[in-house]
Amino acid sequence: WSEEDGQNGKTEGDSYGFLTDDGIFVDAYIAACDLQILVKDSDDFYVFDPNKLKADDMMSKINNLYWKSGATYVFARKGDYSQFDKIRTKFQSGEATMITDRLIAAESEQLKSMDAEYGIIPIPKLDEAQKNYYSLAHDLFTVYGVVNSEATDNMKDDLGAVLEAMAIESKRVVTPAYYEVALKGKYTKDQESWEMLDMIVNNLKINGGLIYTIKLNDITQKFRNAVTAKRNDTTSIFNPVQLNVLKQSLNRMQDEIKAFQNS
Repeated sequence: WSEEDGQNGKTEGDSYGFLTDDGIFVDAYIAACDLQILVKDSDDFYVFDPNKLKADDMMSKINNLYWKSGATYVFARKGDYSQFDKIRTKFQSGEATMITDRLIAAESEQLKSMDAEYGIIPIPKLDEAQKNYYSLAHDLFTVYGVVNSEATDNMKDDLGAVLEAMAIESKRVVTPAYYEVALKGKYTKDQESWEMLDMIVNNLKINGGLIYTIKLNDITQKFRNAVTAKRNDTTSIFNPVQLNVLKQSLNRMQDEIKAFQNS
């Protein structure tokens, strides 16, 4: 941290070793630390896997990184995500050594117009015992909403076929054009960066707890709130009362899915 704006204490106008936020970027650690929240049972339905010991370890390390390292500035989350532009702008100007961001940020005006070279690395592992680096495939990019007002007898089969066709075309056409040509060819130039990108993309995690968070009493929002409150553990999330509420919410969600399957 370096004092730059003449104000006492750490302020937005200073320079930092690391910039992040207490919102969406907190979600990335849930995947990076391989915290499942939900796992599938033998019938392919979700059950809770809170793993409080691992979650507490994760929260303690996030708390140290965010609030105790001395080199981090945490932007408060905003509903319009305006903090993302602030983070990238400070990185572009050399006022930050490292930032958290999504891969699509490589297309932002700030990063495309940077004079300095930069690299991309995955979010850290929870600890040395964790085998792989994992990265979050956010729900904004992995979930589709489908209108159910024109239901037909073959709707589920037709829907599945359309989504599968879209996925195949994405793999055959979109992924090579974006990943190999744009992301690797235009936005990163060196072999080390390409290896980091492969490490990220080949170890993506789609987290059920995050995708269904609204149905589960905003469980991932509770992680964000715990980080904002500088809590070192997940007692506010995984206590008996909250777990009972979450299990009831999960049961209701599963019943809705089963009803759709049987319709």
